[in-house]
Order: sequence, then C-alpha cells, then structure tokens
Amino acid sequence: MDRRPTLRRSPSFESFAVRAILLIAQWLRAADLIEALCPTSRGCEFASLLRLLTRRDREIFLLRKRLSRIPAANRSRFRPSERIAILEHGEQHGLSTRRLARFFLVDPETIARWKRAVDRGRTTLVTTLGPLTRFRDLVREVARMLRRAHPHWGSRRFSHVLAKLGLEAARTTVQRHLRRPPAEPKPPVVAVKSRRVPRGVNPKRPHHVWLMDFSTVSMILGFFPVRVGAVLDSFSRKIVAIALCRGEPDAKWTCRLLGAAIRNAGVAPDHMITDCGTQFTSRRFKKTLKRQGIRWRHGAVGSPKSIGRLERFWRSLKAEWATALLCFATERLLNQRLQMWIDWYNSARVHAGVEGRTPNDVEKLRPRRRRRTVKPGDKFVLERRDMHDQPCMPVYRLRKLAS
Repeated sequence: MDRRPTLRRSPSFESFAVRAILLIAQWLRAADLIEALCPTSRGCEFASLLRLLTRRDREIFLLRKRLSRIPAANRSRFRPSERIAILEHGEQHGLSTRRLARFFLVDPETIARWKRAVDRGRTTLVTTLGPLTRFRDLVREVARMLRRAHPHWGSRRFSHVLAKLGLEAARTTVQRHLRRPPAEPKPPVVAVKSRRVPRGVNPKRPHHVWLMDFSTVSMILGFFPVRVGAVLDSFSRKIVAIALCRGEPDAKWTCRLLGAAIRNAGVAPDHMITDCGTQFTSRRFKKTLKRQGIRWRHGAVGSPKSIGRLERFWRSLKAEWATALLCFATERLLNQRLQMWIDWYNSARVHAGVEGRTPNDVEKLRPRRRRRTVKPGDKFVLERRDMHDQPCMPVYRLRKLAS
C-alpha cells in the first residue's frame, strides 16, 4: 500500500491579515485611549459616548452597504410618516437634496417629489405618524421636535419657545406631551392568498353525523388513569354510547362500542368523524363502518368541523363527574355512576350550543319552552329533585301554587 506523505496547505497571507486586523481592532480603541489619558468622570463619560457613536456609525455604514446591493425596484418603500421624518432631518441639519438622497439610498427626484407634495398639501404621500387635526396635536409634534434637537433643555424653556412661535402652552402641558411615548406605526397589511378549506359535514338531522373519541380520566390522585370512549350525536349533542376501558382501547373494543351506539339509537349514522388514532385507522374498524354503510372522515386538527363538540363534552365530564368522591371506586361502581350521569346529561342538563335545551329535546325536535306569563298575585315555588339521589344531578321545576 502506497503511503505517501500528504502536504498540508499553509494558511494564506490573507487569513493572517484578517486575524491581525481583528486583533488590532480590539487593542486600538479610541474610547479606551481616552479613558487611559483622562481617568476622570467627565473623561469616562466622553469615552462612552464616543464608543457609542463609533459603533452606531459602523452599523449604519454596513447596513447601508447591504441595502445598496438590492435593486431599487425590490426595496420596500418608505411610509408617509418616515418620509416627513427624512425631510425634517434634512431641514434640521441643512442637508441638500442630493446629500439627503445619498444618505437614505433614494433618487434625488424622489426627495424633490416629497417636498412638492408638502407644498401642495398631499397628505397621502407625506404625512405625520399621529393625526394633527387639533391645536394640541401640533403643539405635541413641535415639542417633540424641539426635544430631539435639544435634549438637555427643560420643559419651561420649551414652553417659552412655543409661545414665541405662536403655540402658547403651559409647562405642565409640555411635560405631559413629552412623557407620553409616540404612537407605534401600524404594521403594513399583507395580502394573504386564501387557501381552499375543505368543506365539513354539517349535521342536518338527528343521527346524521356522529363523533367518536377517547379520553383519559385520572382516578386515585392520578395514579390509575381510566380510558373512556364515547359516541356523540353532533346534531343534538346527545351521548349515544359511553364505556370505560381497561388499558388502551383496541380496534375490537372500538367496534363493540360502535355496535352498542347503533343498538341504543336504533339507526346507524350517515357519517362518522374521528381523529387519526390507530383504533380508527385499523382495517377492522373500516370494515365495520363499510358493513353498516357509514362514511368515515377524520377531522382536521383545530378545525371547528372536527370533533370539537366531543372535546367540549370531555371538559364537562372531567369537571362535573370525575370528582374526588370517585377516587377509590371500583370499576363496576364507576360504570354505574357513569351511566347515571349520562342519563342526567341527556335528559336534564341544558346546553348553550342548542339554545338552552337538552339533548333529548333536540333529538325529538321539541321547541324551546315559551316564556311563562306571570300575573299580579301569582305564587310560585322552586322545587329541586336529585336524579338517582345524587346531589351533582339536580333537576329543577317551577310549580305554580293554587290561589
């Protein structure tokens, strides 16, 4: 085997020069030299200001270099409030149109057009950031301009200068305008191409669209989680079938739950909406749906056309049924209490999504009860009955007393 010595390429002089420049830039700092020569507080303050100005000038130079390489047609345009700020900067420092255009990388004719727009009163091309429709708005803008030009002046002097300009304002008014930060410019509105959203299945009658999902309910202080599966009618919000499962439900258990829902309702739905769990994407579950003539759809994440109504049911179940009293209950007692709570949920619990009616009323197409007529002298009594002798399942009735 031929083992020839490999020659390493020596670093070029250019790399050494770059390192030397960076090293010298660290050593030779004008601010550090001033601090060494003038160790007083005024010298340190001047050195810090010099360091800040040097850094700002370098950053502006590099940003301007990068922006100059972009074609003028591809650069973002200045906003109307930024244009008047550029003209204000030029007038304050006595810059010509050509120098102002070179500093801000625009054409001199553009600067001239902005000035003509100001003379003609075209506010659509050049305008201030805030509205100047009242006298105090003009006082606010002029006071801020004076503060930018003379940051060491006081509010009393600003008020005297404003009075000399014909904009008389009290000292407290000037202080209030200077303390309030200027309004932030609104971000530009970017036109977004509308995407075609797939149309969902809207339920038109009871048992037209069913929703099916699983959730976990923590029992015994969260050490023994219980899996709960439910089938909900999307039209009436009725729970058609619900059951507890030991461990993770598989496709066989899911098909049994679907069969129980069809037996309870007496009819199979036209559509079934689920998520993309392995129980619903299995071959066995799809064959069961095809045998029953049910069209299967999987809901999109975050879409209101998905299983959002069933997710809202899980929230009610965990808040109202899975209480601390069921922490140490057996599986048989949990199933019994769950069926009792679902009976109350379907027949007595009102729902905001169906205009305050119960799921059984919506399933049987019962209209909402009309408003009761109350005459002077009528007496009523509010009666409460606990379904299945459970305080968490109240049923109220307003009974009129005989006169």
